[in-house]
Amino acid sequence: MAEPHASHSRLWFAGTVMAAFVVAVGLPLGLAWHNLGGPHGPEPIAIEARTPPPPDKPGKAHLPWDLPLAERQAELWPVVQSLSEHEGMDPALVMAVVHVESRFEPKAVSERGARGLMQIDRRTARHLGLRNPMDPMANLKAGIRYLSRLRKLFRGDDVLALAAYNAGPTRVREAGPAMPDIPETREFVQQVLAEAKNFRSQFRATGS
Repeated sequence: MAEPHASHSRLWFAGTVMAAFVVAVGLPLGLAWHNLGGPHGPEPIAIEARTPPPPDKPGKAHLPWDLPLAERQAELWPVVQSLSEHEGMDPALVMAVVHVESRFEPKAVSERGARGLMQIDRRTARHLGLRNPMDPMANLKAGIRYLSRLRKLFRGDDVLALAAYNAGPTRVREAGPAMPDIPETREFVQQVLAEAKNFRSQFRATGS
């Protein structure tokens, strides 16, 4: 039978070794569990994957909106061209939409509450994630993105995409899909297509 003093010494030594092992191994494991979002750990960080928009042209972020209409159009053209190409759109068609909708007035507000260069209403703005429709660049980017989606929805048909931009995609689908029998929509589409020809001639653009 071992002496009591020797037995207590061995138990004390074993306890010391076990404690050191727990500290050495358990601490890293505990930190790892905390970083993985275990109990009382940090919430996971959600990272949204986005396709970055094309960079703004130097000196084009704040366009001189007080210039005469023709000069404003000339200043805005390279910006619209870059944004349109990024979304697979004809820049002349986009320029035409802006012209018909707001005549290039970034603070334009319609009787129905549509706002900005491309006259985006509140519901569409929420759908597009547009927080400030009165911001010219944000409005332009959102409007071009929306027009591009409509064009894809109607298989590249510019007429139907424009009709949907004016009257809504539901009415276009219910009509066939076809041009809905709405005089305002027909007039809007005709005006945009006519202005698009003018812009192509003016800026020597090529329709996509």
